[in-house]
Amino acid sequence: MSVLACKDAEPTPAWVEPAGGVISQFDGGERVDGVGQCMDYDLAFEAIEPGSTWSMCLASYDTAGIAWSRTFLGGGVSPGPVLTQVPQGVVFAGGTIAAMDLGGGEIAAPASGEIRSIVAALDDHGEHRWSTGWGYGSPLGIGADEDGDLVVQVLAWDSYDYGGGPVAGPGLHLVGLDADGGYRWARGLSGAGSACLDVTCGSQAQVTPAGRTVVMGSIPSEGIDLGDGLLDGPEYNGTHGPNGVALFLASYDADGGLLWSRRIATRSQEGRWGDRLQAASMALDADGNVYVVGEFVGLVDLGSATLASEGWIGDPGYEAGVPEGFLVSWDRDGELRWSRRFGPEQTPESYVGDSARSVAVDPVGHVLVTGVHTGTSPLDFGAGPFACGGDGGASAEATFVASFESGGAVRWSRCFQDANGTAIAADGHGAFLLGGFAYGPVDFGDTRYEGLGGGFVARLPQP
Repeated sequence: MSVLACKDAEPTPAWVEPAGGVISQFDGGERVDGVGQCMDYDLAFEAIEPGSTWSMCLASYDTAGIAWSRTFLGGGVSPGPVLTQVPQGVVFAGGTIAAMDLGGGEIAAPASGEIRSIVAALDDHGEHRWSTGWGYGSPLGIGADEDGDLVVQVLAWDSYDYGGGPVAGPGLHLVGLDADGGYRWARGLSGAGSACLDVTCGSQAQVTPAGRTVVMGSIPSEGIDLGDGLLDGPEYNGTHGPNGVALFLASYDADGGLLWSRRIATRSQEGRWGDRLQAASMALDADGNVYVVGEFVGLVDLGSATLASEGWIGDPGYEAGVPEGFLVSWDRDGELRWSRRFGPEQTPESYVGDSARSVAVDPVGHVLVTGVHTGTSPLDFGAGPFACGGDGGASAEATFVASFESGGAVRWSRCFQDANGTAIAADGHGAFLLGGFAYGPVDFGDTRYEGLGGGFVARLPQP
């Protein structure tokens, strides 16, 4: 959805609010919406019914804090939930193991032990517009164009008819809906993709204003056909350790036709083990450029370039890696633009782990990244070492936030002790929202979280 860039004449307020057990996924604009799982204790904005573990919580934030919130009881489960903004409000999706009423009447519970997909649309005030439930599966991503037409990525454990005939399963399904929830199209991506059952696999769907869809997810061992032939599964590291990891990135037109696909995979190295590749979050800018963040260990083949981690420890000939963060960008046609890795040099005496958890693009096209830094060594985002120590507080972790130009140059970076950042978004007033977990009081500079732990959402000005 296009957003008009706007900067207040006077700085808008910084604030931080507790958010219970919410694992937030944000979407930006003049307001910022967040959705997540909430556990069975009180949130800042609504009490959760005892015993309703993994219910779904949705809140909308403005410059002053929470504008409205909704809690949907009844067994929301991982993976998800996910959300996207539309001109009419917000649409969110997730999986449930129980009957749920999202405002339009009860959606029946799935069979015992199964998970049902649910999708619901709310207006700008949080009131129900429409909702629906699908068969055995769970949404992994959702995106919308400027008219509110949707694409939902579903991990399906069986075949299902979304309205245009059965789509073969198990596997990943893409489902196109109109702004009122009506069926437009659906297609299956062959290959089960069943290894991707959580957000660390990076399965997501994003839609450009023109209706192009970009999706990513894991490639199973037997490979996957996204519409232009088989993409090979992960390489097996026969020397030490587990299988490698392979991910796909693909784009589809407004009618579900494949435009291009790419394979991103680890490449094993003799004498080293523990290859890792986790793509945690994806964002698109107004030009259709794609940004993906996550963590990796070893060598990652990006096609025309290679990411190489430097954090190796152990004896020569049997070295194990520790994770480093990455940010990679492709253009709207799937051509690699640039890549960045960040993490300090590893030594046998230290342990440092870095992971990028969330990426967003602000209204003027700057890229925002948040993640977690473990250890005492400084970070380097490309402009020299940056102090971000995780020592001396309630935990060994610190949250980083960094901003990059569209071309990849770092603009600024910040670090917050005793926090675990999981989500980031930018509003239309020159501020960003950061969601995550705190291990104790957290000093955000412009405001302070005084809680003793739990989830938080903070609104802070960009430097």
